Amino acid sequence: MALKAELLFAKQKHFVVMTPGSHCYFDHYQGDPKNEPIAFGGYTPVEKVYSFNPTPNELSKEEVTYILGAQANVWTEYIETPEHVEYMIMPRMAALSEVLWGTANASEYKNFEKRLINHFDFYEKSGINFSKAIYEVTTEVSSGIKGVEFILKAVNPSGIRFTTDGSEPSYYSAMYSNPIPITKSGCIKATYFENEKQKSNTIEQCFNITKSSGKRIQLVHPPHENYGIGGSFTLVDGMKGNPSKFGRDWLGFSGKDVIATIDLEKVEPISKIKLNVLKSTGSWIYYPKEIEFMASEDGLKYISIKKFSSAEIEKLNGTIEELCKNVQAKYIKIIAKNLGIIPDGNPGAGANAWLFIDEISIE
Repeated sequence: MALKAELLFAKQKHFVVMTPGSHCYFDHYQGDPKNEPIAFGGYTPVEKVYSFNPTPNELSKEEVTYILGAQANVWTEYIETPEHVEYMIMPRMAALSEVLWGTANASEYKNFEKRLINHFDFYEKSGINFSKAIYEVTTEVSSGIKGVEFILKAVNPSGIRFTTDGSEPSYYSAMYSNPIPITKSGCIKATYFENEKQKSNTIEQCFNITKSSGKRIQLVHPPHENYGIGGSFTLVDGMKGNPSKFGRDWLGFSGKDVIATIDLEKVEPISKIKLNVLKSTGSWIYYPKEIEFMASEDGLKYISIKKFSSAEIEKLNGTIEELCKNVQAKYIKIIAKNLGIIPDGNPGAGANAWLFIDEISIE
């Protein structure tokens, strides 16, 4: 259930249990999908759960009295064993517990994190199958002076070691201290160490840097809050999404078209435009019914480079690529038309279709 709907019900004086997908769906990934068992999608780490406010400021004092509490949801389409369920719940349940006890303070997350890690010994002695994703090196990308910057985070950032040559990081590898500028295609590996001992899995992120990487991009419609990590910049951050794990590197749009405009900063020749869209009907994700690539030198007059029909998108398995001839442009516009309402006889029939899109590459 969406948070907006829950707030509406409380305002109408109905009793409500808060279960927003943004914070309470524990079938979402809690660490980097590359290192996690298969999950439904989304990305809900412990810190995000801890930041949940079940009685938002939009509600009056009277309306708040209709909030009975909250619950964690674990849907098991991709979960086959009780041990996997346990892994998805723990330790996120500890974060939600403090939220509902009223003792959580998002601004003091590091204090909670320290206490939680100290509690891991109890989990291990009790035989609880819990996630250690909290140790994981987490990542962000941002737009820097030279394009894309790669930001690494961990329990203690000084414990991060990384490499850029494809080798496995050791305690003696380069120590992370500042965002890493990404100026060319390649891969970065990073691991977290404590007292010279490796505490996390190694994360690897590969970048494909093209003319669009790190450039300014505008979306007419924002992505859904559950599938919008990084916002529009996700489409030009140089990172390709994994079609089997759409937790982080994809943007998801519920019932909305994707209309994206990229500013290349100067008029230059365009030889190729490429992007990927996703189909996973069991999760109500469908290919768009049409995709169009357009180009402009001034941002006002656009020419159509290529239109792809639904049949063509299906035939290409969602990997959409067009070689361009004699195209000069400063602006590239991508229009992907959402399927809309899912037709009868299909999973999710009658609901809004999801449209998922990843990196837009321009060469």
